[in-house]
Amino acid sequence: MNYYYILLTTFYILFTVLAWKRLNWAVLFVIAALPSYLIRFRVGPIPMTVLEGMILIIFAVWFVKRNSRIHNPSSPPLNLRGGRVGLSFYIPLLLFLLASTLSMFVSPDLRAASGIWKAYFVEPILFFFVLRDLIRNHVTRYTLHVTQIIAALSLTALALSLYAIYQRFTGFGIPPPWDTELRVTSIFPYPNALALFLAPLVPLFIAQLLTKFRHSERSEESRANARQLFVIGYWLLVTIATIVAIVFAKSTGAMVGIAAGLLLIYALWFVRSKTYDRSKLTATKFYILHTTYYILAIAGLTILLLRVMPSIKDELLLRDWSGHVRRTQWTETWQMLKDTSTPLGAGRPILGAGLAGYKETLAPYHKATYLEIFEYPHNIVLNFWSETGLLGLFAFVWLIIIFFRTTFPSLRSDASVGLRPSRASEIREGRVGYEPYTIAVMTSMVVVLIHGLVDVPYFKNDLAILFWIVYALGMELSKSTLSQPLLTTDKDVIY
Repeated sequence: MNYYYILLTTFYILFTVLAWKRLNWAVLFVIAALPSYLIRFRVGPIPMTVLEGMILIIFAVWFVKRNSRIHNPSSPPLNLRGGRVGLSFYIPLLLFLLASTLSMFVSPDLRAASGIWKAYFVEPILFFFVLRDLIRNHVTRYTLHVTQIIAALSLTALALSLYAIYQRFTGFGIPPPWDTELRVTSIFPYPNALALFLAPLVPLFIAQLLTKFRHSERSEESRANARQLFVIGYWLLVTIATIVAIVFAKSTGAMVGIAAGLLLIYALWFVRSKTYDRSKLTATKFYILHTTYYILAIAGLTILLLRVMPSIKDELLLRDWSGHVRRTQWTETWQMLKDTSTPLGAGRPILGAGLAGYKETLAPYHKATYLEIFEYPHNIVLNFWSETGLLGLFAFVWLIIIFFRTTFPSLRSDASVGLRPSRASEIREGRVGYEPYTIAVMTSMVVVLIHGLVDVPYFKNDLAILFWIVYALGMELSKSTLSQPLLTTDKDVIY
């Protein structure tokens, strides 16, 4: 055990040095190491994970450097305002934090609730502020590019997916009871943990793949073409491996979320692309072409799902065993939330069960004793209502509304979007169009919400941070113009 803490101490010292020298590299390392929350330890009575420790180090280094401006005296002062929402974003954010704090004291287990409070609310939001500041900071060597963030996520996704695919054909490392069904889990303890992490990343990878393919069509040098073929091959591998891993995890919620997300990508692409494709196609031919492709895409996806999972219809309609479990959970959760006869009285519908209080609070209402009581109700509305009360649910919905009200109008802004191919001069100067990434980030959030209808897409260390990564990307992309270098130039190899 002593050696374990010696290794942890050495790692954190080296990570602190990295964060001090190159804060953006440290942030990318954290993004690529989100599953490191699985490595746990204690600091006295406080439970910690490797991921939490890295986030706290990053925030401390960022706070010192950003306020003292040691790293670059010429850098602009810290300004957390910006985007289309300005300070109005902080009202629901503060309500979100307030609700989680109150729920910590409502919980029957204060110790467990405090751990969830710091790991799922405080630390992800601290990381959000650091990430957002580094994305928008264009004058120092600590700048983060959107494509770098996606590249960091791709490294993790590729490693997890390849291991999951290996599990599917060998059965190695799949924990019971999932081993009998060959439902892959990768390094996670259950299949849905893998699907919940990978599903929101698929739209980002597709956007990167399409963007790189578009750029390769405009490259005139043979050396550049060879490099672009390698880049396209990498992103094609990442995208296919991620989707295959999700299919092998047999997560219907994730596959439905991705399917809806892909249709959203195409729908937005279709609406925006009609403004420039008519120069080559007549309006009638254009609509026929895109409508045909749209129908084929839906048909192909439906056939694929039916071939891979013949029981997909029953699963979608919640008629299978998993659906029965979900419906039973939701019924019992609703009985618990609406009960005003408990010691909490009228406060139960308002305050919920408190953080980490769902299992204990639900026990008196649990009539289906042949089923276990899960950690959460497996529905995004009931999850937040139970854990953070009506105030937390209201704040979360408000944040989601702000996200889409911020990102969607940018698709109609000539300054930053239009799904036209970037001009060669824009590519050389790093001023490529942001619209594929804006659409991808919106789609990632849609995947989270749709998957959340039957699962828990936020209340886990890596998922909470991933949510705020997507949120930060959406806020910064939505306010960007073609003159702001949020994306790297075409000289980059992977990202």
